[in-house]
Amino acid sequence: MFTMITSDSLSSGNVYKLSITTHTGSQPEGLTFPTIAGTYKLDFNFDTTGSTSYAIHDHLYLEVYGTKFTLLQVIAMCTIPSIKNLIWIKVTPTTTIQTTQQLVIEIPTKGIDGNLLYANNLGMTYANGT
Repeated sequence: MFTMITSDSLSSGNVYKLSITTHTGSQPEGLTFPTIAGTYKLDFNFDTTGSTSYAIHDHLYLEVYGTKFTLLQVIAMCTIPSIKNLIWIKVTPTTTIQTTQQLVIEIPTKGIDGNLLYANNLGMTYANGT
């Protein structure tokens, strides 16, 4: 838990920004970034009156990834637009993936220009629920 103490009274109608950085090497400020892979929920509670009622509350999720792969190879068998494709993915992790863990591979559905790369049915002509 961190407490922010201002050197002056805060004025209503102004926007204030509180920046929390990550701890880097010998720098004394910031938080130590997690090293264990997983999804972390960060809760931000602001007590504006000193009564610990936390009138302002917000949270965000932080995804921490594990160690990098020694090999990540992605090969598309077809590069012709509008033709069905088979994508071959080969990975070599630096640590063993346990049977109780899962490897999630996400394929983007929007291009860098914001346009959809696939139809809603991913080009497979399937109806919803089938």
